[in-house]
Amino acid sequence: APDLYIRQSPYPNAYTVAVQGRRPFVVVTTSLLDLLSPTEVQAVIAHELGHLKCEHSLAIAMANLVLSPLASVSPVADAALQSRLLRWQRAAEL
Repeated sequence: APDLYIRQSPYPNAYTVAVQGRRPFVVVTTSLLDLLSPTEVQAVIAHELGHLKCEHSLAIAMANLVLSPLASVSPVADAALQSRLLRWQRAAEL
């Protein structure tokens, strides 16, 4: 199971960090905890665990590795791929 951290922040947010070779972790901000009920917090954490299970961090990292050099070679192709990646990221949030 990943570690859970609470970060003091005025912005409600939660995110997952997974780095190869290290234990993944979930971060939830204090303002998010202040806004949500315990059941809603559970739902947010479950959502973040879903990102880990589906290896979304890996997919995003791989896409960024491919897109970084592409930007200087073909800005048009890079923009199209960036747009698709953004759509995929939004879909992964549902």
